[in-house]
Amino acid sequence: MAYVTGDTILATHYNDFTTSVNAIWGTGSGDHGYGQSNTIASTSAGSTVTATQWSTLLARISSAATHQGSSISAISSPSAGETISAYSALSGNITTIDSARLNITSPNYTDTSDSGSAASSWTTSTVHEFTLTWGSGDEARYYFNAGGSTQFTFSRAGGTSHTKNSEWSNLATACGTIIFAAQGTTKSGGSGSADTVATTVGYHDMSTSNQLVFRQYEGDSPYTSNYIAVQAKSNGAQAGNGDSGSVLTFTITWADAAADNYDDSVDGTVTNTIGHRTPNTTALNNAAWTGAPTYSSTSFTQS
Repeated sequence: MAYVTGDTILATHYNDFTTSVNAIWGTGSGDHGYGQSNTIASTSAGSTVTATQWSTLLARISSAATHQGSSISAISSPSAGETISAYSALSGNITTIDSARLNITSPNYTDTSDSGSAASSWTTSTVHEFTLTWGSGDEARYYFNAGGSTQFTFSRAGGTSHTKNSEWSNLATACGTIIFAAQGTTKSGGSGSADTVATTVGYHDMSTSNQLVFRQYEGDSPYTSNYIAVQAKSNGAQAGNGDSGSVLTFTITWADAAADNYDDSVDGTVTNTIGHRTPNTTALNNAAWTGAPTYSSTSFTQS
């Protein structure tokens, strides 16, 4: 029997809806699941679906939409004792929050940052390796599924006044902000064209081998071989729900490969800043996992 006005609304209809919503709101699997504890209980076959049960289902859909910034059709919660017809917008609302499940909108996140700097002179490269650690693979999965992301910006300041230093400062600014999210990496702001922006490589694509997620070359001769790049890998799946690791290791490389024969030494302070866009409990109900991941700078070498 279909879920349409005029037919009897069956417990199986309600349970199908709860299963779909719980896959987004609760544990889920892979890129589904916010890890929230107040999931929706199913009802037994033949039972009347109560007004409270319908209200709970509608409230979870509304909370998910609020967290994402999704626009859904308004559905009024029923009152005890009244007879209801099928909610014509219900299936569409669930489809909307499923399609937008990886989105997040203000004020449902908290932004924090960490950074690493080095100020030695260098001629070949500056390499910064650091790790982000969550309490479990599921906690990392929930973080990214609920719209969390890791963001990178770069800068170089001070040191000797010469063209190569200026070009490195310009390249750092041109890179803008690199955003590593659940299903891909993007660039925001800055200028110029990046050689690599891995729009299909994010948390759910991680393995134990490094993957290049971003690289941009300097645009001015004779420095067009110089670049800033970001690589990412994880410690591998940790649980049985389709996570891609509880520890992410990022390597940021400033590579000086230009074939110039003057102003060869780069000095001043190189800084890599790592931002954490962390989902909060403005729309979600529990945040045991929503603290920013633990940051550790394992090395910052210049040669």
